[in-house]
Amino acid sequence: GSFVTPVTHRDGHRLWVAASFNEVADPDTSRRVVVGSLRDITAEHYAGQREAALAAMGLLLSQADSVPQALQGALNELQRLWHAQRVIAATWRSDAAEPSLTSTGPAVSWADLSGDLRDAIGGLRGRTLLTPTDGTSPDVGISIDHPEGRLAVWIDLDPARPFTTEDRTLLALLCGYLGQALHRAHQTDQQRETALALQRAILGP
Repeated sequence: GSFVTPVTHRDGHRLWVAASFNEVADPDTSRRVVVGSLRDITAEHYAGQREAALAAMGLLLSQADSVPQALQGALNELQRLWHAQRVIAATWRSDAAEPSLTSTGPAVSWADLSGDLRDAIGGLRGRTLLTPTDGTSPDVGISIDHPEGRLAVWIDLDPARPFTTEDRTLLALLCGYLGQALHRAHQTDQQRETALALQRAILGP
C-alpha cells in the first residue's frame, strides 16, 4: 500500500513523506520480499496547505459580519495553518494608552505579556504594512491597517514547522485579505448602529 505521513528530522524539523510498499520476488532466491520507498513531499504538502488556507480564509472572512468575528476567525485560521502555539492581535486605537488584545486560547491583557513580547509586538507599529518580520526569531509578526488604528499580529510558531519564504508571502497575502475584511465589517457595524439609532428615534425606547 501507500500513505503520506509526517516524520521528524534529526534536527527537529517536521517533514512529510510519501511511503509505498510492494511485495516482489527476489530474483536470486525467488523468496517474496517487501520493498518500500520513501519520498520527501514536504514542499508539495505545504504548497497544497497554502492553497487550502487561501480558500478557507476567503470563505471565513466573507461570512464574518462584525470586526471581532472576522479578527477572531482569522487568528484561529493562522494558528491552524502554522500549528502555532498562540496567535495574538494587538489593536492600537487613538484614544487608548495600551492596545486591546485578541488571541487564540485564553484571553490575555497587555500587562499579562512579558516585557520582551510587548517590545516585539509594539515594534510592529512602525513597520511597513503587510511586511512580515525577517524570521530570524522563532516567531513572526506583521502589521495591518485596522479601521480604528494599527493592528499587529504576532504568531508564536511551532519550532518543528519551518517558516519559509513562501510562508512569509502567504502571511502577507492572508493579512491583506484580513485588512480588507475588517474594513468591510467595520462599515457593516456602522450601518447597523445607524439603523438602530434611527429605529430608536422613530419608535422610542
